[in-house]
Amino acid sequence: MTPDDRPRKDTVRIKLPAGYKVDEMPDPVHLESPYGAYQAVWKAEGGDLVFEQSTEVPDAVAPAAQYAQLRAFFDRIAGSQASPVVLVRK
Repeated sequence: MTPDDRPRKDTVRIKLPAGYKVDEMPDPVHLESPYGAYQAVWKAEGGDLVFEQSTEVPDAVAPAAQYAQLRAFFDRIAGSQASPVVLVRK
């Protein structure tokens, strides 16, 4: 396995503003398709909001006839990444 074959993993940690807590966050996401795999989870840890994601996209050539399915896979990833987290005052 070369470094380019491994899933890309990202973690984003955001310090919550003083006096606020997480009220609502997105459900975990797990996508599998012929074009790759994606996982995301949001967590409240102490005074932080933590977002973790993993993306794995193999080298492939998709025929033009499969463009809509390929686009749908990446649109679902983008939608997941843009999901809102709701904060409320404590």
